[in-house]
Amino acid sequence: MSNHNNETFVFDGKTKLFTISLMAIGVLCLILSYFSGTPDMHHLRFWTNFLHNSVFFAGIAFTAVLFLACHALAWGGWVAVIKRVPEAMMYFLFVGIVLFSIIAAALYLNADGTDLLYLWNNQDYLNPDSAHFDALAFHKSAFVNPFAYFLTVVVLALWAFFAVMFRKISLSEDSTPFTISSTNTVPDMHHLRFWTNFLHNSVFFAGIAFTAVLFLACHALAWGGWVAVIKRVPEAMMYFLFVGIVLFSIIAAALYLNADGTDLLYLWNNQDYLNPDSAHFDALAFHKSAFVNPFAYFLTVVVLALWAFFAVMFRKISLSEDSTPFTISSTNTVPDNVKKNRIYAAAFLPIAGFSSAYVIWQWVMSVDTHWYSTLFAWYCTVSLFVSMVSFTFLIILFLRKKGLMNKFTDEHMHDLGKYIFGFSVFWTYLWFSQFMLIWYSNNGEETQYFYLRFEQFKPIFFANLLLNFVAPFLILMMNTSKRTVGTLGFVAGLVILGHWLDFYQMIKPGVWYNYEHRMHLMHEDAHGEAHGTNLDQNAAKAVLTFYEDDHEGHDHSDHAHDDGHAHDDGHAHADHAHGDHAHGDHQEISKFEVGVHIPGFLEFGTFAGFLGLFLFVTFSVMSRASLYPPNDPYILESEHYDTGIGPDRDPH
Repeated sequence: MSNHNNETFVFDGKTKLFTISLMAIGVLCLILSYFSGTPDMHHLRFWTNFLHNSVFFAGIAFTAVLFLACHALAWGGWVAVIKRVPEAMMYFLFVGIVLFSIIAAALYLNADGTDLLYLWNNQDYLNPDSAHFDALAFHKSAFVNPFAYFLTVVVLALWAFFAVMFRKISLSEDSTPFTISSTNTVPDMHHLRFWTNFLHNSVFFAGIAFTAVLFLACHALAWGGWVAVIKRVPEAMMYFLFVGIVLFSIIAAALYLNADGTDLLYLWNNQDYLNPDSAHFDALAFHKSAFVNPFAYFLTVVVLALWAFFAVMFRKISLSEDSTPFTISSTNTVPDNVKKNRIYAAAFLPIAGFSSAYVIWQWVMSVDTHWYSTLFAWYCTVSLFVSMVSFTFLIILFLRKKGLMNKFTDEHMHDLGKYIFGFSVFWTYLWFSQFMLIWYSNNGEETQYFYLRFEQFKPIFFANLLLNFVAPFLILMMNTSKRTVGTLGFVAGLVILGHWLDFYQMIKPGVWYNYEHRMHLMHEDAHGEAHGTNLDQNAAKAVLTFYEDDHEGHDHSDHAHDDGHAHDDGHAHADHAHGDHAHGDHQEISKFEVGVHIPGFLEFGTFAGFLGLFLFVTFSVMSRASLYPPNDPYILESEHYDTGIGPDRDPH
């Protein structure tokens, strides 16, 4: 059997002779091509062959670097066996630097034939006084010119730098075996960042699509005719529900198949915690698994499909009005389409009320398996609703700049501004109600949620309040700010970012705690410490007490697990997350991680990707019908809508 630790490739004389022979053939052919052809061809064959092969092989070297970088970020461990091959190939970048330096120098010196290679290097075509002046080549010469071409050599050098660094790190591993400790646990994170980013953005954008349906249903039942002018925007946004079905089908399938990392995403999906015979048995997670489990999670996809059905029906009724003018008679005072719309709206609202709570419990609240709040579903729904209204306004601004939505007035803008202001205050009411009651009751099973977020996630904790309450409240308090495009647009952007961060702090801390919990158990297993089958009911105290008063009955100086177990029923975030286990030489597991404690480039990049998908779906649906519904029974009311507040309103 071969020795896998000594697989060294020997570049022997025979192989060297073969490669040198190929190079000699190439050089000879280039020389012949330089002197071949008629004089008027100006070495055309030489320069094209030189450029052709330089691009081809330098490009292959670049994509070798790209291959390694992509698999490094995607945790593509399968390439470890083959990585030394692309690592070697990427070093051709240094040859590429030489090759393209030759071409750049030739262009700068205006060598014979380079004006045929690149039209923009022919000065005759770039001279406005010449009979051969080429206006397009002249204008493009600001971007394509010998100096700009030389910058490609700088780019090659930059790529080569990364190639060297990848190679250096790879070779350093040969002499330095990796180690894992409580403070260096990256190899054990099991795609934590991927699953949290995927779940976070799936919930956020699918939730916005749901609240777009909710917005239309509420206004249909409330006879809210003023929305007729703008309704095609939420109608388009709600079609993202179909994308949401796909996204949550992926998560549900991953949970069912117990894909790597899903046991960190949801504690109840870790079979080790649900097995009564396991040393890590978690009684509370076991009991809750009757409600939160892969099958119950899959039912959320069914709920999404049900919401999508209502979205389709609302859209179908809306579009049918465009080709069918409504009629009113003495025996039929309400148009048929309005009746149908209200029937579907009346059916949707109770379904939405119960089903939205169900999916929020499954998607978000069960991330913190040991915690619950009866206000949580309301809190999440309001967060999504105000985000949807903000998106609606920003999309309308975009359409207005394109010369569309001309019937949208300051009155409509004022009402959207009131929605953003009002629901920001309502969101704060729910946030404070939840926080204050939990703080006042001082129950460890509840305080763990806010304690973790306040202690380890302070930037997100306070940014959440600043962006979602303080800023919109202070800026939109005046009526004039709700009627100013720039001001309201700025606040709408802040609100979207703020509530995206709100869902970030709902999901990331809980999953991070699940990770810390696992690392703690691994540490105790390594030290042979016992775990009981139940969790201490007398755990962490209130949120902002900093645990000075939490030591009664909880002596951390000799916290030796006398009761035979390590954790409380509320997960004891405070004790656990801050290293108060006193295991002798045990170090704190908690540490600062970009992408966990604050969003990093990957988080914002994922958000940008989902935003692009959301806008693509929204704009695609909007493009299929007129943005102006001419036969909507309330269109005239909407066009002449007047809040009675604006200084420049038209008299009616």
